[in-house]
Order: sequence, then C-alpha cells, then structure tokens
Amino acid sequence: MDRPAGSRLWLTDLIWINGLSGAPVRALRPVAVLPSILIVGIRWQEWQGSNLRPPVLETGALPIELHSYGPRVAARIRAAFKHRGRLDCKGEARWLRLFVQRLLGHSPFPIIKNNGSAMTAQASVTAALDTATAPKTPLLPEAKPETLGLSRPRLQAMSDAFKREIDKGTVPGVTVLVARRGQIGWFEALGKQSPAGSAPMARDSIFRIFSMTKPIVSVAIMALVEDGHLLLSDPVAKFIPEFADQKVGVVSGGKLELVPARRAMTVQDLLRHTSGLTYEHQGDGPVHKIYQDSRVRSRKITNAEHAALVASFPLVCHPGDEFNYSRSTDILGRIIEVVSGKSLDTFLTERILAPLQMTETGFSTSEANAGRLAEPFAADPWTGDKVALFNMLERPVMESGGGGLVSTTMDYARFCLMLRNGGTLDGNRIIGRKTLELMASDHLGPDVVTNGTLLSPGHGFGLGLAVRTEPGIAPFPGSVGQYFWSGIAGTFFWIDPKEDLFTVFMTQGPGQRDYTRTLVRDLVYAAVD
Repeated sequence: MDRPAGSRLWLTDLIWINGLSGAPVRALRPVAVLPSILIVGIRWQEWQGSNLRPPVLETGALPIELHSYGPRVAARIRAAFKHRGRLDCKGEARWLRLFVQRLLGHSPFPIIKNNGSAMTAQASVTAALDTATAPKTPLLPEAKPETLGLSRPRLQAMSDAFKREIDKGTVPGVTVLVARRGQIGWFEALGKQSPAGSAPMARDSIFRIFSMTKPIVSVAIMALVEDGHLLLSDPVAKFIPEFADQKVGVVSGGKLELVPARRAMTVQDLLRHTSGLTYEHQGDGPVHKIYQDSRVRSRKITNAEHAALVASFPLVCHPGDEFNYSRSTDILGRIIEVVSGKSLDTFLTERILAPLQMTETGFSTSEANAGRLAEPFAADPWTGDKVALFNMLERPVMESGGGGLVSTTMDYARFCLMLRNGGTLDGNRIIGRKTLELMASDHLGPDVVTNGTLLSPGHGFGLGLAVRTEPGIAPFPGSVGQYFWSGIAGTFFWIDPKEDLFTVFMTQGPGQRDYTRTLVRDLVYAAVD
C-alpha cells in the first residue's frame, strides 16, 4: 500500500470494538502519523487530571478503545491541551476533531460490526470525538439538604415511594431533582432507563420533554418583546397573514357554522391559550375532528406549513373568551422565525440554550447518545393501550415550539435556576425581572372560561406558565405565586418563589402523568422544613 502524501510512517493500531452483542471484534487499521501533531489513544493514567473523556469514546453501542502510542505522544497531547480546567475549550476540541478527520480521510478503514455490516472508520471515530469533545452541561451546586431547609428523611421517603411505584410497574424509572436557595439538595435517578434494556436510569438520561418546550419558547418570544420587535397586543396576522379574517366554528342544528371572529387573535392570546386554537386530543367536537383528520401532527412539514394549516381551521371560540390548551405555542415558534429571520432551533440556541449552557437540549439528539434515551413501556401499564413516542434520534422538519424538545434533568434545572434568579444565570441575562414577573402572573381573570382539566382549582395561567392563585382549593400543596408546566410523557417542573424552591421531575410514562405530578408535589413539600 502506498503511503499518503504528507505522512512520515505507518503504524498498525489494534482496536477492540465492543459489538452490539457484547462480543469483541478485532480490526487492524493503518494510521498515517503526521510529524507535527500526533494524537490517538494514550494510556488512561496519562489522561488523569484532564477534563477530556478517557480513551474509551462512547459511540452509541460501540465504545472504541484506542491503545497507547507511548509517552512521547502523550507529552505532545499534554502540551497541546494545556487548558485542562476548561471543559468547553472549543479551539482544542476542534483541533482534535479536525486532526483525526484529516488523518482518517487519508486512510479510511472498515469497522466490522457483529451483524456483518460495515461502517467507515471516519464516521465512527468522528461520532466518538463528537461525544468526547462536545461541550458538557455544567453541574449546578449541591449542598446537604438539611442546610437548605429540606428534611433528609422525608426526601428519602420520597425516593422510597418512587421505588415502590417502579417495582409495581407504574413507570420504568424516574429522575427527581429538588433545589432550594439556589442549590440542589436532592438528585436521584431511580429504576430503568428503558424497559427493553438493562441500563439503569441515570442523572444524564435524555427525555422527550414535550410541552415543557412551551416555557422555553415563551421566554424566547418575550425576549423579542423586550427587544422591541413586537407587542403582546399585536395581531398574529401581522406576522402570519394566513391568520387574517379568522372564522369561529359554531355548532347549530347539528351542523358546523362559521361566523366571523369578534376580534383578532393576538400574541398575548397565543401565550395564555385564549387564541381560539385547540389540540386534536382536547375534545371530539367538529373542529377537533378537523384537526384530527389533517397533517397537523406531522413532523415532516415546516413550521410555516404547520402555521398555514392551523390558520385554515376554524376557531373553537372567539379569541379572548376561553382558555383552550392548544397549538398556540407552535404558532409562537413560527412568529419567532418570521421576526428573527432564523429557524426556531437557531434562535433558541443563540438566545437561551447556549447562554444557559443547556448543551443536551434540542429538537433531536445524536446517534452517539443512543444509549442514554429514556423510553416508556410499550403498552400502558394501566390500560394496555399501545404507547408510541417520537424517535429522539430523528431530526424533524417541524421544530415544534409547543412540544418538540428533548432534554436532560440538569439542562432543565439550569433553565429553572435562571427563572428562580429573576432571568439571569452565571452573569447571562436571558429575560428581565419585570418581564418574568409579568409572565408568572395570572392572565385569565374571572371572565375567561377555563376548559379542560389541565388547570386545577385555585390556578390560573400566565404567559406560557400555569400560576397558583389560591393557597387552598387545589388537591395538592404549593404556594401562591408558584408557576410550573409539564409534558405529556410525564415530565414536570415547578418554581416556588415563596419557598425559594424548584423541582424537576423526569419520566416517560404518559398515562401516569397526572398521578406522578401530584405524587411528587406531595412528597417534595412534605420535605420542606
């Protein structure tokens, strides 16, 4: 074999590839070693003290162990990666990735999986390096619960309660993070990550957070309000012309009649779900059936196509008259695209996710994270109905502002801490304190009819968040001024300013979500001293 141009010598490296069935497969690869920069697998002890990942690089189900090239190479690595204390040292991470891509671009080699299929070394090692060098979500500070006014025995009782539920088969597994006074007092992962596998639930397991996307997108739209790009009173049609001249569907004599809306739908209506829009699963009336018979649930249409489709449907009520949980936040996502000129994903990343270092949050996750995905039971344990949730590894065309994000417990905890802090985290201001106060206030009032069961008694709804308005009435504890929201697969968070407390609860159990939300509230508040 001829040497590639620019290389000085060839080395033969022995790689052990742990295949899908767990049996090792051995492959030989020729490696062109450049004189100026030599990086590939050094001994574990030579990585000690570094914030880089060890020589085992996770690529989904295929960890690749890169063996030693000796101390001279290690010395070059140590010299090059001098800023070890910075986990997100982007220049060094990029240098490492580009070098190996260049190296393997000269010398592609097949990696043989146990099933006999082949993949190129460049693809596999690039995936490994993407995992190894990707920025990591910084951990929040932790403290002993008793120093934060939390009862350790009661928190342990909470864990015991969820262990019982897991043993009973209520949910496969959960994570629970409880923070007070800005520090984590309790963070546990219990049960299994997926009922089909043996991996335990982990603190960094990845979940579909569905409607917990809504508060993030609501903060994003309010950031545009702060920038002066729009007003809450602006009509939606100003940004999406298809929403002009909306009609309301009224059932008369068993038939659906369309009447003109009394007023235009506004941005504020979208935020507080008084727009007249709905969800296909929120009823079985004639307008709901129009939603059900359409492509509105498709992940293969664009945000613009989705908005135009929703605009073509009749409203279920006049704007401002009723609270109807709906696709309103998806329409907010489209307004963000129109106003900013960027995709929703790009805007969220630039204005919220990146400043908060929520590195694991997005509309999909990479194949390298396939071993970290939390999954539900295939059939609901209470009803036997089939459970089918979207594939977190599949990049959707539709970037759903109402329910498309995947995330981790720690990522969402960083978002919560920003809210708890009044809109800032680590010196980065995401939203103003007074704007956040407006969002976390009730915007329904006594004259708005509340439909559905999502808002419990003693609660109202703000701008993208539910708000507790009464100390009693609701069948679970809390404080006036507490705000929260949840996801249809079972994820849930709340922030209690009065107690300086927030909780992030993650699971993938759609049919059990009402039960687990109430249970975790009862158990956490029982631990507050």
